[in-house]
Amino acid sequence: MMKEQKPFRTTDAVAEVMQRGPESRKRHSRRSFLLSVRFSLFKLRHEAGKSQAEIAEALGTTQSAIARLKKIDPANITLGRLVDYALAWDAAPLDIGFVSVQQLTGFTIAHPELPRTEHNFMIAFARPESEPGAENLAEPTEQSPSG
Repeated sequence: MMKEQKPFRTTDAVAEVMQRGPESRKRHSRRSFLLSVRFSLFKLRHEAGKSQAEIAEALGTTQSAIARLKKIDPANITLGRLVDYALAWDAAPLDIGFVSVQQLTGFTIAHPELPRTEHNFMIAFARPESEPGAENLAEPTEQSPSG
């Protein structure tokens, strides 16, 4: 009788990488963060509703430099330039927080399907999964301002 195989899930792969060892965890954490930066830049550019030429003018650069953003390695962008890009798209960067690699590993193994946000991290470490409120692990929803 053949053993039934579980379907492959990306979350399983992430958990497996995080369990390999310290260097693997560090490489994954770096790569994951930089991919998140790249995705955020791509998303901003598409949501801004501005042309590449308008963004280039706001940044004092060329349209072709803005077009190259989708190919750029986020590791080569200075934090100051990253903020400039965000502001040119009428967006403001959020604070960046840090946790130990060990804490991030525990979170990622326990919740590989969740984005690594401060919100999710704080809830995960504030309440064990069996306690009420653990179901709140997710991105906070956007709320309209009360008037």
